[in-house]
Amino acid sequence: MSDLKLCIFFLILIWFYLYTDSCQAWTEDYRRNFITYIPPVEDPETYYTFSCLYPGGDHGKDFRNGILTYNTLDNSTTYWVHFKLHYHVTGGAGAHGGTMYFLLGGYNKNGCYLMNGTTPDLRFYETSYEDCLKVRDGK
Repeated sequence: MSDLKLCIFFLILIWFYLYTDSCQAWTEDYRRNFITYIPPVEDPETYYTFSCLYPGGDHGKDFRNGILTYNTLDNSTTYWVHFKLHYHVTGGAGAHGGTMYFLLGGYNKNGCYLMNGTTPDLRFYETSYEDCLKVRDGK
């Protein structure tokens, strides 16, 4: 496990008829190799998939005060952050579902990424790593 940290800060405000099923977050290198560290005893997909509205620290995840912390496999590889939000909509002419996909990249340092907004204007962007640590650690 490396010293390079990926923190995702969840401030998700979802309005109207949108119901989230799950979220997924992981990192890849420039060749699209999966580089999120997953503890050997955990199932990879279970590790990077979680409830968007009620995320928790199950399956070895480090989830504290709304901050999900992942580690990459090394501390020198440039990485891209992938974030998917799976949802379904009810009402009106019927039910349908979809996926919102966000990609941020070219990082080779500790990072914090914030998901916030209301549908359909959800945003996923980099924010202060130091501020994320303060929130995560309750300082």
